[in-house]
Amino acid sequence: MKNRIFKHKAFLKDNSIASSSLSPLLQKRITGFDELVEDYEHAVEEDQGKMESKITKLDIEIEEDLYDEYEQLLENNEDIEEEEKKTLAPQPEKKSEPVPRPSPVPQAKNKDVEIIESLLRKGQKSIGRSDLRTLGYKGKLDDKEHLMENYKLKKALFSYTYYITPVKGK
Repeated sequence: MKNRIFKHKAFLKDNSIASSSLSPLLQKRITGFDELVEDYEHAVEEDQGKMESKITKLDIEIEEDLYDEYEQLLENNEDIEEEEKKTLAPQPEKKSEPVPRPSPVPQAKNKDVEIIESLLRKGQKSIGRSDLRTLGYKGKLDDKEHLMENYKLKKALFSYTYYITPVKGK
């Protein structure tokens, strides 16, 4: 197990991030993870099977939290690279002609609300921030609670997990 490369450790190494620069919560989770791996080394075979699945799950959770914490920096890096590519290859100038704009089609529902409703239809009552973004959620996720039409997203205390609850009376 000690020779195994964990996903969150690879993320830190690949992005040259020192553990000391992480938030106190992530530092605590990584310390707990390291202690769990150390305990695994000294556990009996019966317990090692259970501990290995916990270690794998925790590794993935920490990696997701790292992506969530550094999401803005990672997205900005991609944007900068794209901008550099655009500026390196100048496009020939085209005459600008007034283009008739189509009238905006009124959307029946906000896309974010549709995402939340589809999750609830599937029976899912909690979701990670990175999973929400992957599904196309564009709303802010900075506060403890987010109200959207008839739904509330409430952030878990020590992770980037959001619990979805319908709001009555709206």
